[in-house]
Amino acid sequence: MRTRTWSATEKEVAIRDYYRKVEGKKYAAGSSEDVWRSRERMVGEGEAFAVRAEAFPGDSDEEWNRIEQKRRENVRRAAESKVAAS
Repeated sequence: MRTRTWSATEKEVAIRDYYRKVEGKKYAAGSSEDVWRSRERMVGEGEAFAVRAEAFPGDSDEEWNRIEQKRRENVRRAAESKVAAS
């Protein structure tokens, strides 16, 4: 936007309109509250993430990465075989 020759008030209006358009585009699709329910109170202790994680039997991060890659590959193959069977 070329505003060099515009008066100060014209620049203010143009800039304000531009940023209103930008904000309008950002929020035109809706809000996260359209998808997620807003909490009315804090989540109490033990209410969220109450599932205990199992202890990793391995010795290192590299071992965990190797096991995780195998698990993900198995999930991927299972998904591909479901798609192929359909």
